[in-house]
Amino acid sequence: MNSRYLLAGVIVLVVVVMGSMRLMQITGSASSTGGSQQIQVVIDDGYKPLSYSVTLSPRETALNALILVATPDYRMHEPSVYITSINGIKEDSDHTWIFLVNDKLPAVACDQYYPVSGDVIKFKYMTSTEAAAYF
Repeated sequence: MNSRYLLAGVIVLVVVVMGSMRLMQITGSASSTGGSQQIQVVIDDGYKPLSYSVTLSPRETALNALILVATPDYRMHEPSVYITSINGIKEDSDHTWIFLVNDKLPAVACDQYYPVSGDVIKFKYMTSTEAAAYF
């Protein structure tokens, strides 16, 4: 009977530790040895761009930065995410949200880009024609 309690305790401990590790990976709340990254996040809806100073750990992505300052909606578009809405402004048949780093289109999506200090991360709402100029 004692071995059953011991086994149950070990299983619970493993589940808690694994869950905590996953939470730290998602939120970036784990301490890191690499220091913090000071970046700017700009949300440009085409009318009034909003700019925020954000501090991230090296484990956090541009998507994490966006979530800190806005309310995005996105869907998985393997192997990354696709932003469909920011602060209630949704893509439509002629408009989309585009992700830029220092005014350039990066080679990866926002959930795979790890900003470095000084980066300006921009989420810009534009027409499909305007967006095509970045590709």
